[in-house]
Amino acid sequence: MMRLIFAQRCSKLLCFAIVLPLASMLNYASCHAYQLTFQPRITEALTYTDNLFLDSGDDPNNPKESDVYSLLTPGFTTEIMTRTLGASLSYDFGYTRYVDWSSRNSWNHNMGMNGWYDLSRHTRFEIRDNLVYTEDPISDRNFEITRPPESTLPEDYTTRRDRQPYLTNYADFSFSHQFGPDDSIVISYVNGIRHDFSSSNDQSSEYMRHTPRATITYWLNPEWGIELEGTYDQGNFKDQSDTKSGTARFRLNHRFNPHTTMFYQYSYYTISYDEDETVSSEDTGFSQNYGTHDMVIGFNYSMSRDFSIECHAGGVVQVMDQGDKTPHFSGGLSLNKTFQHGSIRLYGESGQAQGVFTNDSVGPSFFFETGLSGTYQILERLGCNAYISFRRDNFKAADNDYATGSSSGHDDNYGAGAGINWAPYTWLSFNLSYSFNHLDSGRDAGLYNNSYYENRGMLNIVLTTPRPWRTTR
Repeated sequence: MMRLIFAQRCSKLLCFAIVLPLASMLNYASCHAYQLTFQPRITEALTYTDNLFLDSGDDPNNPKESDVYSLLTPGFTTEIMTRTLGASLSYDFGYTRYVDWSSRNSWNHNMGMNGWYDLSRHTRFEIRDNLVYTEDPISDRNFEITRPPESTLPEDYTTRRDRQPYLTNYADFSFSHQFGPDDSIVISYVNGIRHDFSSSNDQSSEYMRHTPRATITYWLNPEWGIELEGTYDQGNFKDQSDTKSGTARFRLNHRFNPHTTMFYQYSYYTISYDEDETVSSEDTGFSQNYGTHDMVIGFNYSMSRDFSIECHAGGVVQVMDQGDKTPHFSGGLSLNKTFQHGSIRLYGESGQAQGVFTNDSVGPSFFFETGLSGTYQILERLGCNAYISFRRDNFKAADNDYATGSSSGHDDNYGAGAGINWAPYTWLSFNLSYSFNHLDSGRDAGLYNNSYYENRGMLNIVLTTPRPWRTTR
C-alpha cells in the first residue's frame, strides 16, 4: 500500500514536471512569432476476437470466449512551433463496449506529448511522454517488428491474461549537445509507472522505474570513432523484489567510406534483486542476481536512402552469483528497402532479454526473433500492409539450466497480420485488418497450459477535418 501511495504521489509530481515546462513554452510562444495547428478527429473501432481472455481452452471451468466490442474515440492533435521551440499534444479517449461481456466495459485513454527547446544551434532540451489506460491484454506487448520508432516503452514479450484496466506512463527528459559534425553527448532520464486496477491479478507487475542514461559519440578522425554509454535502472515493485541494474557499453566504429561502417561493441549488464520482507512469500518471480557480458562485431551499409543493411555477430555470457556461466550466440540482421510505392523490412536477432519490466516476471532469457514486414501503395488513396514474426525465449529453470527446446522453460510466440487502408476523402479513412497470435508455452503452469491461439479482426473508421486548423502570428 505504501508503494502504491508513493507511486501515486510521484505520478502527480511527474504531471507537474510535464505540464509546467509545456506551460512555460506556451507562455514563451505567446510573446514571439508562432504557428499553431489543431486537428480534431473521431474514430470508431469495431473488433472481433475468438479468444477474449487468451485462454488455452483446456480448462473446462474457463473455456475460450469470443466477443465483439466497439470503441468510439474522440481525439485531437495540436502543435505549436516557433523558431527555437515546439510542443505537440495528441490525446484520444473513448469507451469500450462489449456485446456479451458488458461487465468488462471500460474507459480508454491514450496521450502522447512532445516538447523541445533549442538552447542554441547545437543544444536541445526535449520532453516526451506517453500515457495509456486500457484493458486490452496485448496493447503493451511488442516485438521488434511492431515496436514504434524511438519508443521509450520497455520491451514486453510476455502475455497478459485478463481484461482488467491498467495504466502505463513513460516520460523521457533529454539534453543533447552536438560539438562536431558527428560528435554528440546525450543525457536523459526516463521515468516509468505501471499500475494495475485489478483486485486480483496473478501477473500484476506494478512498478515505479527510474532510468538515467548518458551517451557520448566522438570521432577521433574521419575514419575512427567511439561511443560510450552508461545506464542505471532502478525498479520499485509492489508485489516483487525491487531491482537495481546497470549497463556499460563501449563501441568502436571504423568508417571505410560514406556508405560502410564496421564496428566492435562490448556491453556489460548487471542486476541485483533486493530482499523485501513486505513481498508475499508466494511470489515466484525470478530474483537471482547475475551479470551479462555481450561482445559483437558487425557492419552498417547504406547504399542510398532507399536501402540499408546492418549485420552483427558475437557471443553473450551470463554469469550467476553462484558462479555458473552460460554462453550463447548473439547476433542480428536488419535489411530495409524502400520502393517507389512501398517498403520491405527483414530482420533477425538473437541474444539475451532481461524480462524485468514485463507483465510476467520471467527473468532473463536467451531468445531468437525474426520477422518480415512490408507496405505497398496500390493507388493514391489505397494501400496495404502485412507482417509475419516468430520469437523463441528459453527461460532459466530452477536448477540454473536453460531449456533448449524441451517441454519446460521456453515460450514460442507466432504472429501474423495484414491490413488494407482506404482514404476516399481527406477527411474520411477506413482500415480493415486481421491479426493472428499464438503462444506455444513449455513453461510449467501447473494443471493447465499457458498456450493459446487468437484470431482478431478490426475495422477502423476515422473522421477528421480536411486539413488542420491553423493560426500564425
